[in-house]
Order: sequence, then structure tokens, then C-alpha cells
Amino acid sequence: MRINQIRVKDIHNVVELIGEVCSIREPEHIIIGIKWECPACGTLLTTRPSIEDKKTYPPYRCPCGRKHNFRMISQEVTDIRKIKIKEFEGIIGISIPVSVWLSENLIDENIKRGDKIKFKGTIILSKREQNHYSLIANEILKLNPL
Repeated sequence: MRINQIRVKDIHNVVELIGEVCSIREPEHIIIGIKWECPACGTLLTTRPSIEDKKTYPPYRCPCGRKHNFRMISQEVTDIRKIKIKEFEGIIGISIPVSVWLSENLIDENIKRGDKIKFKGTIILSKREQNHYSLIANEILKLNPL
């Protein structure tokens, strides 16, 4: 699928996206899950921050009805790297770059600006950049120079 073919119906679906790398960020650590304990009943609750805003919040409410003072039990942390891809040079039409989030074993891939790459992953709607799409990648395939 080409970047300019992404539509709303593709959100939360797994797609293959082909593009040229236009920017790469250094790997960083993010929290992907936090376990909380309710002080009233001892129930364990898990929250998961958005991959984009990286903010963590305690649960809003426990099933027992308690609304605050939850105790943090543990955090799950992973490494991620954000890259941006665009349409290949020479393709007619306007293309807005798409953010691709690489995690776990994919961040160590040897990716450089200008590489032509096929990504497989889930399309999400970006919260930070309104009306922009992001891809959470779970597979990368470098393409031969075209």
C-alpha cells in the first residue's frame, strides 16, 4: 500500500506500507504498562499509556468504587524508535510523511535516511499531529534500490 492510499477504514488494521525513510530518531525508553493496587480492596489494575503522548495516569476508578490514592506496584518498560517515511521520489501527488514506531527487536535494524522499506503493522490515528496517521510496525523488509 502506498502512503497516500491510507484511509480511515485502515485504522486499527494491519497493512503493508512502502516508503522512503526521511527521518530517524534515536531509541528511547517508554512505559507500556503500569500495575496499580487499590488500597481499599487490593484489586490489581493495569493502565497503558498511548505510544505517542507517553503520559501515565492512575486508573480512574476501581470496581469497588474507589477513585484515588492507588499504589503503583510495577512498570513495564520497552525501547522504541520513531522514524518518518514518505512516498518514493518521482511518485506524483502530495504525500504527508507517516510516523512509524519500531519497538523491541526492530529498533536495532540498520535503517538510514533514503532507505526504501516495506513495513507491516497497525495503522493508528495520531493524537499529536491531528489527521496524521502513524504505523506501529511489527515487521520490516528492506527493498532493493528502485
